[in-house]
Amino acid sequence: MLLRSATCFARVYGGGATTAFVPGSSSSSSASVGADHSAAASAAYLSGRSIGARALLGRRARQGSLFAVANDVTVSEKRVRQQLNALLADERDPLAEARRQSGPAGGIAPSARPFPQRPLVNLPGVERVRDLPADPITRLFFQHQGDHALYYGTYDEPSRLDEDRVQLEKREPKDWTFNVFTPVYDFCHRLREASEQRKRFVIVPSTIETRGCAKVLLDHGLVAGFRDFHNDRAFAVELKYFQNEPTINVIEPCSYDGKTEFEWSPKMMRRLMNTHGIHNRLIIYICRTADNRIIDHIQAVKECIGGRGLMMAH
Repeated sequence: MLLRSATCFARVYGGGATTAFVPGSSSSSSASVGADHSAAASAAYLSGRSIGARALLGRRARQGSLFAVANDVTVSEKRVRQQLNALLADERDPLAEARRQSGPAGGIAPSARPFPQRPLVNLPGVERVRDLPADPITRLFFQHQGDHALYYGTYDEPSRLDEDRVQLEKREPKDWTFNVFTPVYDFCHRLREASEQRKRFVIVPSTIETRGCAKVLLDHGLVAGFRDFHNDRAFAVELKYFQNEPTINVIEPCSYDGKTEFEWSPKMMRRLMNTHGIHNRLIIYICRTADNRIIDHIQAVKECIGGRGLMMAH
């Protein structure tokens, strides 16, 4: 009885000579094993080693440090994993010992037992029993996120939990028309993605603005051509490449979100012409004038007019 209590104390308070944990021995952390058995196992283990192997005989090995086990290269990995799992079983399932003691023969009422009597449902993201890797170094990088990880809502998928609390809510448009992107926005991003994927032809929406933008891009030599099918649906743009790099370096719609519309004054057109302190003809700004022409900023400066900003490309 005394031996058993001494072993228990040694196990709780960090172990001394009574609980010798040796990486090769199969009796790792069971409290009921006597000290003589573990000493015999350690002697057998050490006698079986080759002389050249590095012996873990320091304080860490004596006290059964996890690091001493994990760093020992003389034992097979599978064996080390088994040892570490036995060492960490306590931490993984703290109530195992209590469950074993309060069995049906224990005479304790089931309501008085420690309380999850049923195994908990394994929800994704909630780790009550942690299935972390046994290796202590690896465990540092597999920290579990706790119960709240499941319940965090994102901006796109707000959580159903605590609906009475103040939450960030998406601003939903009053009418579906507020959600529709302008055709020029679609046009720009189709051209950009197609040139990134080195496509030859792109099908783009066909409106007065997109056809005019394609014409301006063709005049500046940024696209190889386009085929207008003379309908109000779509037309095809042929992209141009030089040494396998797309000629269009940057192409951006003026309305960054696809909904806002900007008017460019004649003064702003002049500023776009002189941007960065140079006489800028390389970065093309395309606008739609009051008389429904689609022109670039160079022509707009010549005519001293402004218009609705459509896109920028260079």
